[in-house]
Amino acid sequence: GSMATPRQFHTSILLSSGNVLVTGGVGDADFLASCELYDPSTTKWKNTTSMTEERSSHTTTMLKSGKILATAGYGYTGYLDSSEIYDPSTGKWTPSAKLSTTRASHTATMLNSGKVLITGGEKQGSVRACTNPDLIRFRNCGAHS
Repeated sequence: GSMATPRQFHTSILLSSGNVLVTGGVGDADFLASCELYDPSTTKWKNTTSMTEERSSHTTTMLKSGKILATAGYGYTGYLDSSEIYDPSTGKWTPSAKLSTTRASHTATMLNSGKVLITGGEKQGSVRACTNPDLIRFRNCGAHS
């Protein structure tokens, strides 16, 4: 099968269930908040809840809880400093931590400590690489500190 929405500058991440979550990106001419799930056992796509805001050139990272963290990126308002968490058990997105700076085309790495290290990328007002990292700790419920 095919995705419902053609997209680029999106992310895809393997969920604990074995399904693949595809998030955001850019469609024909629009930034996307929409998300789709791919089931490799049936080779079928289905829509799931959209993110709380449109984002492209963002990251998705699996937290230790199995929830998915989407960070920053680029949308209608420019570079983003927001993040949100997807709960695969409910299919819902919840807004989460603000980053210390706007950024897109960055990386986000789950550390053994349970913190997510967010580094690099481009930031508002500069095409230079963003050098200030964000280190965010997520507890079992997905809340941040």
